[in-house]
Amino acid sequence: MDLHAFAARLPKCELHAHLAGSVPEPVVRGWLGTDNPSYAFRDFTGFLSQYGRVEQLVDTPDRVHEALAAMVDAWAADHVVHAEVRVGRATLARIGARRLADALDQAAADAAVQGVSLAWIYEFDGAAGLQAADHVVDAALDDPPQALRAVGLSGDESGPERYAQQFRQAASAGLALVPHAGTFPGTTHQIDVALHHGAVRIGHATSAARDPDTLRRLADRQVTVEMSPTSEVMIGAVPGPRQHPLETFLAAGVPVALCADDPALFRTTLTSEYLMAAEHCGQSAEALRALARQAARAALLDEPRRTSILDEIDSRSHTPRS
Repeated sequence: MDLHAFAARLPKCELHAHLAGSVPEPVVRGWLGTDNPSYAFRDFTGFLSQYGRVEQLVDTPDRVHEALAAMVDAWAADHVVHAEVRVGRATLARIGARRLADALDQAAADAAVQGVSLAWIYEFDGAAGLQAADHVVDAALDDPPQALRAVGLSGDESGPERYAQQFRQAASAGLALVPHAGTFPGTTHQIDVALHHGAVRIGHATSAARDPDTLRRLADRQVTVEMSPTSEVMIGAVPGPRQHPLETFLAAGVPVALCADDPALFRTTLTSEYLMAAEHCGQSAEALRALARQAARAALLDEPRRTSILDEIDSRSHTPRS
């Protein structure tokens, strides 16, 4: 078995996938009623525009169900056995908390038939303000889907300290905190705020690569960083694939989970992210297996399901011959 086949067959957990950025392109074309390619952008601003365009289309329970059914099909084909999907405030606002929760519950039940467990993360955009954050947290506390596990912060990561009350409310209700923080150079203070609020995982955090003190704090607390190499290169957080700081984080003892972020928009898969780690970041087959195990350990799962996935990683993936 070669490395590509090994990575493809490796049972994987996707811990950082945004709903709107994961809807396969054929589904979006069907909604738009066009055969023209819909997923194209040249820079971060273009990405945000495209993301918002798709997010506006996810506006009914039926579309949520259609999107997630297509996403689960893609994950099952990619040997993704567990996925945690980030649902934004705009989707909540358009559909309503109860109708959205019902659609997510049905999607999770359908996915389980295919051997894929799903969990949900409700998140608010840092640029949307306190009222929008309150709306997300209220929905998470008052009318959640059964598998809601966490609350997150995305979009504008600046000024996360403004949302201390919302983070406290979510944590007091037993929800994990999984914010984006410290994605772009010079933003490690955002990571400190996330750690202060008790984040159990942090999205991207690539700015910490140049700050040994922040790396040490992440390692000391064993907070898993959700890294998405393709995304981080394409949005300009990292100069290029060979400059990706995955190995810097691992060498410092920081737990890392490889993720695809917005796989449809970035035209990637979780297997592709593992292969990128191997080809550009020097990770061996056994290191890829260790990354898969870390993602399972960091997943917001009950212990029987976690143990089952860890056993599957160990038993169903054979190391390729050198």
